[in-house]
Amino acid sequence: MIRAKETVEVVLTLSQRDKRGLPLESPDVKLSPVLLCVSRAEGNKQFVYQCSSSDPETPAEGFNFVVGRDVAMKCTFEASETPYFVIPRIHRGGTCEGRRKGFVIGIRSSTPLDEKLDIHFTTLEPTCRVFRNCVTFTSYRVPGAVREWQVKAADAEPTPFWGWGLSPAEVYYENNEEDAEAIREYIVTEAEEPVSLNAETILNDDQPQMDKEVSQAAHEESCELTEELEAEEGPEAEEIATEPAAEEVPVVEETQADEPEPAMDVPQPQAPPSPQNHGNDNSESSEDGLDRFRVAASDAFEIPGDETDSDE
Repeated sequence: MIRAKETVEVVLTLSQRDKRGLPLESPDVKLSPVLLCVSRAEGNKQFVYQCSSSDPETPAEGFNFVVGRDVAMKCTFEASETPYFVIPRIHRGGTCEGRRKGFVIGIRSSTPLDEKLDIHFTTLEPTCRVFRNCVTFTSYRVPGAVREWQVKAADAEPTPFWGWGLSPAEVYYENNEEDAEAIREYIVTEAEEPVSLNAETILNDDQPQMDKEVSQAAHEESCELTEELEAEEGPEAEEIATEPAAEEVPVVEETQADEPEPAMDVPQPQAPPSPQNHGNDNSESSEDGLDRFRVAASDAFEIPGDETDSDE
């Protein structure tokens, strides 16, 4: 676990035991696929944002195990109150099941790291999500661990130490009873405390007051908005706004009825004229209506009498 007080660019390395010179029956004669991950805090979770690859200059974003004695990558730790985690991993396919394999994590910098980085040795639970290739995991508290470490300056031999972290203040003294019985635990992030019953009761009691304050604030905002509109639009707009809106009267469109067509005079049948008697007393009226024809015909034609038919 690393806490950065200043922005520092470093090179992280992960090394396993060299297989050269080992007997064939040694479990370390075969190199295992290894991976180095770096996570940073995002909210109350840790997010894996950088992983090692075959090229130290270009770290990968995904989990890429490399079969090699060493893997390395460049990394920049920015000043932050939340910690970073440097997590070494080994692939099960390249090692024996249930066997622990030693490794070494290195951090190299062109400038001294004193008062720039606080580095502590910690352990994560075996059930942590990051060991199942998850990019996010949650860890509120992590236990500390005592490990052997060494510092090597330029043109000098490495100086070994034994302690809780890379700092003289973290040196572990086995003969010291306090250090021998000490159990260290580092806080990663504060856990969210559940709301108690008393807190819920207080919230419920304050709810009417809160609702009243919210309603009052909304009313004040509405009044301010109305005043601003009145100031912008002037007195004419105020008069228009206060005038009640007239009720809408439904408009009924009048439809013109079709003009009635003039009625046609239907000719009525005329009654036949009544028969007239022209002085012929012997003529009898007939109901067949031919008397008029007979009378008219007698005027137009001269019907010879019986005298013409007589023989002379």
